[in-house]
Amino acid sequence: MPTGRGVQIIAIALCILSLGLSGVVSAQLTASAGRHKLTYAERAEEGDPPEVAVGIAMGAFRGLFVNMLWIRANQLKEEGKYYEAVDLARAITKLQPRFPQVWSFHAWNMAYNISVTTNTPEERWNWVRQGIDLIREEGVVHNPADLVIHKELAWLFLHKVQAYADDAHFYYKLQHAAEWHEILGPPPHPEPGNNNRERRIEQFEEWLTPIVEAPDTLSGVIATNPDVDELVAQLAVLDIEPSGAKMLRNVTRTRAARNSATWPVLQRQADDRFRQIAALVEDPRHADAWEDLLAYGRRRILLEEYNMEPARMLRYTSKYGPLDWRHPAAHSLYWSQKGVEAALLRVEDENRSDYDFINTDRMVVQSVQELWRSGDLWFDYNGMLLNPHGGQPFYLGLPNTAYIPVYGEILEEVVARSWADGLDRAYSSYFAGYENFMKDAIRYLYRRGQKQLAAEMKDELAQFPFSNTNDRTRAQWLAQDIDRFVKAEIVDRVGSPVVAQTEVRGAIQDALLSGLINGDDDIFDNQIAYARQFHAAYLEEQLRENNVTNQGGRMEFLDRRFDFEVGNMFRRLLLTLDLDYATTGYANAPPELKRWAYDDLVGAVRPAFEEATEEGDPDFDVLFPEPEGMEQFRAMVRGELEGRARDIEREAK
Repeated sequence: MPTGRGVQIIAIALCILSLGLSGVVSAQLTASAGRHKLTYAERAEEGDPPEVAVGIAMGAFRGLFVNMLWIRANQLKEEGKYYEAVDLARAITKLQPRFPQVWSFHAWNMAYNISVTTNTPEERWNWVRQGIDLIREEGVVHNPADLVIHKELAWLFLHKVQAYADDAHFYYKLQHAAEWHEILGPPPHPEPGNNNRERRIEQFEEWLTPIVEAPDTLSGVIATNPDVDELVAQLAVLDIEPSGAKMLRNVTRTRAARNSATWPVLQRQADDRFRQIAALVEDPRHADAWEDLLAYGRRRILLEEYNMEPARMLRYTSKYGPLDWRHPAAHSLYWSQKGVEAALLRVEDENRSDYDFINTDRMVVQSVQELWRSGDLWFDYNGMLLNPHGGQPFYLGLPNTAYIPVYGEILEEVVARSWADGLDRAYSSYFAGYENFMKDAIRYLYRRGQKQLAAEMKDELAQFPFSNTNDRTRAQWLAQDIDRFVKAEIVDRVGSPVVAQTEVRGAIQDALLSGLINGDDDIFDNQIAYARQFHAAYLEEQLRENNVTNQGGRMEFLDRRFDFEVGNMFRRLLLTLDLDYATTGYANAPPELKRWAYDDLVGAVRPAFEEATEEGDPDFDVLFPEPEGMEQFRAMVRGELEGRARDIEREAK
């Protein structure tokens, strides 16, 4: 049995050991807290607002001081002093980074209040982007499990960028699409005639998988593919970082320029640096090395600059559908669902009221709805970059049928978390939204010619077990056969100019893009037939309502001649698409459509081809041969336009 002195020695040894271990653990905890940004600021840095230094000096009274700053920041915002409010919000986020409401306040102030005080789309986008970056790159990092801050970030993408409330929304969409076109590269193009949902998801999974599986370090990439070492050395000569956005931008832009009709001109007018980069990108010896290096660079940028996890992006693609990250709704879906998943790890019965699952889940649902409405994104990156024909680059979102099943798949999950939408309630906004969503999808599939699938979906909707009981006509409405159902859905709205333009031009756009360019003859034929029928019904309604003059309808917003409506849309489309899409669309078009585009292509595109001198440069007359009957076509158009001019002159008198 140890003596008293022995006990003392053992106790001292244990104390020393404990102190040593605590030092090691403390160092590890401090390092971990620093890495994950879980510490409060302990010193003011250059450029910080003066309130940061004051707050740090107040020590234990820092929280009280921050409350005072928060009250003052709100007052400044109410007074319209947005820039002063920004400075105070920045001070608060430095002093208490785990105060989610201030990050949201700060971002909202920049994206909404300050942005609209500027004069140009570029200035507006700068402030909107700063608001997004603030939450995505800092706020979420400091508050990784906070539900509300994720919802606010999702809202910025879905409402500020994707919606139409802001006058500069189209500029925002273009900038966002161009940025993600460079970060991830162009998404996989649909296989001609293949609209299978599972195959489209598989294509996008294959697109993301190399990024998910890329090594974490450059040395790891080189160990996997030694040829990358030589490529990195050549990039260093050109002063290009092998894992930065500059490399991704240069590669994407070079490949886009090479695919442009203006490539011969660009190549001759470019400086030596551009030619060197282009030669390196196009060198077939580096083909495999480029793919490995690009996957590594994309992974690094996603993780380090955008705080996004490639594995999570892949998982959401498998769960929801072929997410095109150039579309803002893909990001609103990512951040809202990520916030829900993080909150579910912390929620318990005792604290459930602290989590706003209802509104965040609705962001998930609204993102899915938007991806269905416009998730098939057609974006002319070449037009954005080179703009050879002037005007705005082509950007159009068409309905994406891959997202139709998703709403139903997640419906029960989100309803279970909503106290306002229980299965035993007479009315649920989720169920009402689901029925409207499905009716739109049924009409769309019907007009695409997928009548059997549309009929099956209508019958399934009729048997939907959670339908709202406040609609007494629902059962009778859904009991109609598919032809009568679709006709009844649109008959009351056929006289609306907005509906007519949406239905007719939407069908034509789908026919031209998904039909001609994607090589699906059935979609082309069915969509054109539907557009022609709706066009005729609309004009009949307009002319019937006009009791004053026989010259035209009260709201004749569509060309009275359907061939003029289709032909002009086709002509404008080819002038805005990049060379690959334009040549494919022209080659697949029937002669009567080619005639509409030919003269414009000669005037706008042929000059670039005429400067081509190198062997292998494309030939305009090979890609865009003159269709037969051009003289008769020109005479027909000229006669029609002259007749319309006479009618207008006669009506004016």
